[in-house]
Amino acid sequence: MFDQYLRNTAIPTLEYRLEKGRVEYRWTNCVEGFDMPVKVTLTKDKYTFIYPTTEWQSSPRKLKKKDAFMVEENFYVLARRF
Repeated sequence: MFDQYLRNTAIPTLEYRLEKGRVEYRWTNCVEGFDMPVKVTLTKDKYTFIYPTTEWQSSPRKLKKKDAFMVEENFYVLARRF
């Protein structure tokens, strides 16, 4: 995580997509081995941590609404629906 924020100017991007009610996600635009946890909503107004890597992963729970996924705004990352 330190190499990403101290030695690199790129902002990590959390790419995500919705597949069969679940969110799949991964980090892009980041240094090799970047694996910072990030706080997101999987249900409205309730935050939980996910642990993305550069490989696609799936959320442990299904989304109740398609618009329920959101990255907590205090994390210095970009989020992009894929």
